[in-house]
Amino acid sequence: MNYKTEILYGAEKAVGRGVEFMANVKKGMDLSYDSRAPSIVIEVPEYRNGYLGVRDRGGKIRVITDITKDNLRYCKQLMEIVELRHLAEVKGGIAVSESEYMATTVLEEAKPLTQVIYSNVPELVAQGQHVFNTFWELAMPAENRVEEIESGIESAGIELIHNHRESIARAWAAVSTAKHEVLILFSTPSAFRRQLEMGAQQVLHAAHANGSSVRILVPSGPGLGEPIEDIRKKLHGINIRLINEKLRTNITIVLVDGRDCFIFELRDDSKKQSYDAIGIALYSDSRSIVSSYAAIIESLWREADLYQKLENHDRMQREFINIATHELRTPIQPILGLSEILATRAPAGSEDKELLGAIWRNARRLNKLAEAILDVTKIESQALNLHRDIFDLNEVIASAVGDIVISPAVTNSDGVNISVVYADSKAYVQGDKDRILQVISNLLANAVKFTVKGSIVVLVRIETPSSAEVSELVGNSHEKYVTVRVKDSGAGIDDAVLPRLFTKFATGSTWGTGLGLYISKGIIEAHGGSISARNNDDGRGATFAFSIPYHDSQKSA
Repeated sequence: MNYKTEILYGAEKAVGRGVEFMANVKKGMDLSYDSRAPSIVIEVPEYRNGYLGVRDRGGKIRVITDITKDNLRYCKQLMEIVELRHLAEVKGGIAVSESEYMATTVLEEAKPLTQVIYSNVPELVAQGQHVFNTFWELAMPAENRVEEIESGIESAGIELIHNHRESIARAWAAVSTAKHEVLILFSTPSAFRRQLEMGAQQVLHAAHANGSSVRILVPSGPGLGEPIEDIRKKLHGINIRLINEKLRTNITIVLVDGRDCFIFELRDDSKKQSYDAIGIALYSDSRSIVSSYAAIIESLWREADLYQKLENHDRMQREFINIATHELRTPIQPILGLSEILATRAPAGSEDKELLGAIWRNARRLNKLAEAILDVTKIESQALNLHRDIFDLNEVIASAVGDIVISPAVTNSDGVNISVVYADSKAYVQGDKDRILQVISNLLANAVKFTVKGSIVVLVRIETPSSAEVSELVGNSHEKYVTVRVKDSGAGIDDAVLPRLFTKFATGSTWGTGLGLYISKGIIEAHGGSISARNNDDGRGATFAFSIPYHDSQKSA
């Protein structure tokens, strides 16, 4: 592709490039411009038609501008076409799509542009998208701003603070003098820790000493337990809740007394100092802005409370299941042992021997269920302990295949042929041999269960993440992976079961608990790998595959 950056002079060239820019938009475009631009979009047909064309093609248009009394009528018309937000004192104009970038500083009321900068260089486009997204987070919904103007409310103060030390100092001063309430939503766990290291505890203590209620929300993450517990011990009146880590954002919000709002842009979360980690900050005492963000934090607070209750419920449930399962296993063991002893004493072919055999088989089945439930609770509580050794996965597979071949499921079948293809003479991995054997045995047992007559092929191969098949399973954190595929020619996976195949209790048969694949997934992921399943392209049977990191035994020697 021919990448270029150029400046175009004159209304004809500038407008022409703008029209071309809008015609190239596929997914959507983002624009930020000053208070004069809405009149240009509405009054200049080329621009208005370009916007309408993007919208009619299904593209999304987001616009940030300074909504004022003077441009209100144009902004209201613009709101019918785009998603509009207000940000005071926006300067110049930028437009960015998925592949192109334009900017100008020359804007005249209701007149075409006369000078623009254009570029399709990916780095400049990405920078433009980042700048826009930063301002978008800081801007307020146009509906709120329009309501302020039409209600005759005095325009609230909205200020961009570029000096990082000044923005933090002003926020701390507001918090330490709070009289009623402080609400804080941190962008990330690291943002929370950075503030604590700078002395935020003293600021929060001052707010609490003033009689202010202090509530803090932090996205969950590692290393938070100790600092949060320390705050709870030292500052009893401060409430902290953890929210889902997926709710991490690029902004930290500080609300004081329902009056002052500070919003900090997160620029680099890897930095140790807050001054280096944050970007632009915004201060506002706008009633609509403060109330909007307060509503968001209140909603997240209620969600955090519900999440905490669910966590407690899940913990109690796991503890109950764990205790009940252990208690269940205690009487099973003597039933298994004694029934086996009695069966050896009963005459061959007698009714007693058959009855004892039935007792033993059902007790063994119950024991397997108890073990499966224990495995599930260990996986969900992240207490699955692995005894890691370096071993040849080929040998484990050979052992698992040997066991399944002599099992009644195979010997009593109409004819199931099981074969193994070792693409490499040795396939070393580092992990828990018994747990990996458990996974392979489970995959083989499933294949046999759904293959009344036919073939089961096990393929073992050392592969790199660049392999098309492996890339679907794993990332690129390791140089090589050992991939095991179990392909059968059986009934295949029911379409209704396939999307939830590796979840608990997902089964396509009338027997079985549906826990085996869920446990297998937990074991493989604990080894840093991944597991998947799909129906075969020829419509006969299915293929289960997992990959775990290859271990170069020669390097470790």
